[in-house]
Amino acid sequence: YYINYYGDVNHDNTFWFSAGQGGSLHQELAQSFPVVANEWFHLAIVKDNYNITFYINGVDVTGGPNTGYAPPFTNYINTNQNLIFGSNDIYTLDGYSDNISLFNIALTQQEIQQYMNCPPTGSESGLLGYWNFNDGEGTTLTDLSGNGNDGTIYGSSWESEDYTLTFSITGQPSNGVVDHSSELTLLTFDGVDDYLDTGLDGGDLTNGFSFDLNFKVSEDSEEHNTLISKYNHPT
Repeated sequence: YYINYYGDVNHDNTFWFSAGQGGSLHQELAQSFPVVANEWFHLAIVKDNYNITFYINGVDVTGGPNTGYAPPFTNYINTNQNLIFGSNDIYTLDGYSDNISLFNIALTQQEIQQYMNCPPTGSESGLLGYWNFNDGEGTTLTDLSGNGNDGTIYGSSWESEDYTLTFSITGQPSNGVVDHSSELTLLTFDGVDDYLDTGLDGGDLTNGFSFDLNFKVSEDSEEHNTLISKYNHPT
């Protein structure tokens, strides 16, 4: 499977989740959401059995199936390849990323919003990998889940900056808008050959998973950006 952002009008400026391959490819789309260059966004994708839900900045923006490639994802292919961030066999990411986590369970919207403001501690049920990008140097990205899935950085560069992410909290007594500010270390991806090998094959994610990250695209980003893939390693 892989998760792409298609930032052009022909693809409705939206995120796609694709699973399978060839004639058995299935795809689910988010609603149209033009990503503003150099602005931070939080993306979460939750797979609950064969249902896919997209969250941007904590808000459900699920669209529906791509015509002709509709779910359910009964043809899910569980390869033994590692999860790759920033590239698949065709597209790459031209931008920045911070705070990636992967669960083998389907998180609720409330849990997604909770982890946006208070990242995992490493002891959460179902947590397979959590990388907070606080290493700041070197070619190893430390996994804080306790599972030892340290990632390897290929080409990406370290930077640091201050950022604020604004999102709405729903379904809680303190409903409202939250500004989450942080000084962070992050990785830049050049849109050519930079990528991160998470060191994690993901296990059997047939029934459910939750994947989330903070990211932004560059001003000169190409139309297609790959965020995560469990497909073919870059060559």
